[in-house]
Amino acid sequence: MHPLYSAYWLWQREFVAGGVWLIYGVFLLCIPLLRNRAFRRMYRRRPSAGKPLCVEIDDYEVHLISPDFDSRTSWTLYDAFAEDDLNFVLLQQGRLHYLPIPKRQIAPDQLHALRVLVSAHVPQL
Repeated sequence: MHPLYSAYWLWQREFVAGGVWLIYGVFLLCIPLLRNRAFRRMYRRRPSAGKPLCVEIDDYEVHLISPDFDSRTSWTLYDAFAEDDLNFVLLQQGRLHYLPIPKRQIAPDQLHALRVLVSAHVPQL
């Protein structure tokens, strides 16, 4: 085998392998963009997603009221809750589904009461 031919073959093989890694890298970089696009499309297809939702919480259940539905769920459905500066989030069904509760919609005197009520029924993350 001629040395130039073997060098060309080696270069060609490395070029193809590099191209495969390049395509794989570009695919990995596009995953967040594709996921965000899927979330936006899912939000647009849900008629109740943009409508106001009223949440009433007591010792026995979580009551969700919307123009499209009225739902009462027991505390056993919720696995945990999380809290940050802006939201309370009730996590359910293996933490795949969640119910965000914006703190801006809660009166300051009710904030502590909500925290105590929720932490009495579900653990905090």
